Amino acid sequence: MRTVLLVVAAAVLAQTAVAASAPPTYVLWSSAADGSSRRAVAVLPSDLFTDGARLTDWSRDRTHIVVVGAKVTVATLAGLERMSIVLPQALVPEDARFSPDGKRIVVTAADPSCGAPIGRLDCLELFVARADGTAADVVLAARGTAAEWSPDSRRLAYVGGVARNDFGTLYLVGADGARRRKIATGAYGWVRPTFSPRGSHIAYGSRTGPRVVGVGGSFDQGGFSASSAVWSPDGKQLLFAVGARGINRSVLAVMTVSNGHTRILTNSQYNGTNDVPLAWAPDGKSVVFQRTCEFSPCQTAVYRQSLVTGGKRRLSHDNRLWLETRWTAGRLGYFSAS
Repeated sequence: MRTVLLVVAAAVLAQTAVAASAPPTYVLWSSAADGSSRRAVAVLPSDLFTDGARLTDWSRDRTHIVVVGAKVTVATLAGLERMSIVLPQALVPEDARFSPDGKRIVVTAADPSCGAPIGRLDCLELFVARADGTAADVVLAARGTAAEWSPDSRRLAYVGGVARNDFGTLYLVGADGARRRKIATGAYGWVRPTFSPRGSHIAYGSRTGPRVVGVGGSFDQGGFSASSAVWSPDGKQLLFAVGARGINRSVLAVMTVSNGHTRILTNSQYNGTNDVPLAWAPDGKSVVFQRTCEFSPCQTAVYRQSLVTGGKRRLSHDNRLWLETRWTAGRLGYFSAS
């Protein structure tokens, strides 16, 4: 049986003045692992995305989405069932992510009374709400950002105490807001920390690149300058983007967690390309990444690269940007913005 990819992609709107102001239309696609045999599975209701609202996550069981705009809305893929999460008065939602078990959502919201310009990380707050629409009544952090769930849905890692330079402290806290612990300092607030598959280690961004720390604080291993990181299925390696010299903006690298050994995976013949990791295949033998381009004739595309042979296969040809990617149970899910 061929591995099947699930793709959430934004449908192309008609090129008219009316369409230019219309909300995006998102389509759920299914295709084979080599990018062939693509078919549309579902169309998300466009009225969910009015006034700049955007899709921020998809539940692990593939039944619900969460949309962030003027409010936080949890909906089924068909949009027939919708629930709004109530935030404390005056806060503006910025992000929302499902827990792995799908029962709760962590919400990042901006505090307008902070008086800071847009884009300041030190004016964000974190809350936990039930995915059934219960009010966000668990305050994780009065000032915090880049929250991510542990695999067992019981804890979250986040960056708190962020200074004007966008660096802060990595914290570990229970989903009920209790048992808060400092794990590491110098964490970069724009990079979301990620748990290893078993939840024993956390990868986070720092001045010197991705770092890995044990949940108990007993292990710390650094790497090259990089951004987001994706764990291998066995938790022994990290896939991340590393700042490149020369014509490429960033390339992919793999780091062995135990010793910090890093090797470069990709390069491009075009000027101004950025390679960003999306997902690791379940068998650990290949990875999926996205290449964006600043100059033509290069186009944005998704690739699958073998870690055994080094061979690369292009999966997409529509010049669309895909985000929030994961590959579980033999299926790959990722979103694209229209």
